[in-house]
Amino acid sequence: TGLAWTAMTDAERVTAAIGGNLVWTGAQVTAEAPVLLGPQVNLYLLSNRPANFPMVTAVYGPLPTTSNFTAGNIVRARDVSGGTSLGCAAFPAGAYTGKTVLMDRGTCSFAQKAANVAAAGGIAMIIANNVGGTISPSAPTATIPFGAITQSDGNLIRPLLPLAGSIIMNPRHDSD
Repeated sequence: TGLAWTAMTDAERVTAAIGGNLVWTGAQVTAEAPVLLGPQVNLYLLSNRPANFPMVTAVYGPLPTTSNFTAGNIVRARDVSGGTSLGCAAFPAGAYTGKTVLMDRGTCSFAQKAANVAAAGGIAMIIANNVGGTISPSAPTATIPFGAITQSDGNLIRPLLPLAGSIIMNPRHDSD
């Protein structure tokens, strides 16, 4: 009907709710819709036992696709001293040329992390959440594709790195 929920009659609300014609509006819904409605993305790791991990793609910036996220090698981010890095400080030039970089969420913005990876030659980035649950990463200025995985998946993957990997795009299907 093109009417807002508050402008509908009770009968119109019933029809919209069960007839598949209900549409949500608002800035948050618009920003999150591609994550929910777009293809399901899995991070595919090649090792002795290949494994798939669900990955949430970035809301802004280049979306990971099978052509731009062929992650020859996935490596763990390291700061200049060799310790674990959150990616908030610049990496040495060329440190990640042709690599996809896995780092933890926290301390600085996703945009800063993406800029530092790109400046070091990285071709893509994966953010492991630093708490339970999923995140919808966002970096409007990102020039490389990136996505996010859960904290538990990050904990499983880190000890295995470096690994060859890529992503698999699976179209979403309605459950009915």
